[in-house]
Amino acid sequence: MALEESFLEQAKERVETSYARVAEQNGVADSARRNLHAECLLMGYNEEDLNFGEGTNLGLGCGNPVALAKLQPGEVVVDLGSGPGFDCFLAGERVGPKGLVIGVDREFEMVKKARGFSKSRGTSHVSFRLGEVAFLPVADQHADVMISNGVLCLTFNPKQVYRDAFRVLRPGGRFVFADMVLKKALPPELHTPKAFAS
Repeated sequence: MALEESFLEQAKERVETSYARVAEQNGVADSARRNLHAECLLMGYNEEDLNFGEGTNLGLGCGNPVALAKLQPGEVVVDLGSGPGFDCFLAGERVGPKGLVIGVDREFEMVKKARGFSKSRGTSHVSFRLGEVAFLPVADQHADVMISNGVLCLTFNPKQVYRDAFRVLRPGGRFVFADMVLKKALPPELHTPKAFAS
């Protein structure tokens, strides 16, 4: 049991360190070798989305939950792991000024960037809060829609994440997320603490 807990702690530290580095560098380290624009088009974003979200897309997502959520004007949306706000600003356009979008992220640097973008864009109905996706700083039954993009696969207590998401959602609310799913088993060397020892 102690070995498993140590392994999870090491994994969690790696995720947090990598994410903090992305925040500092304004995007993934290998972005020079990636065609982020083409990747985002394959994920379901369109040219208008990419132009509108310019500067806020760090290339960390794996789909377009905003398009799948079929947002309506006036709805309240909460984004788990919002980063600098790419999906939040797209959601804000769809719900309009009578709606509300709340982005939640654990990294102070990400929240700071997102708040700066929101201020410069004049989107007062899109706000950002520092917090954990497993313990959301959002009131009970406050949201019509919950979205997330490439975050759930990085959580270490998924049951608690879902429990808190459904606490925040209103009855009949929807939870739409894009995430990573394994298509085959991980290699044995990734099942052991040695994978995180370097």
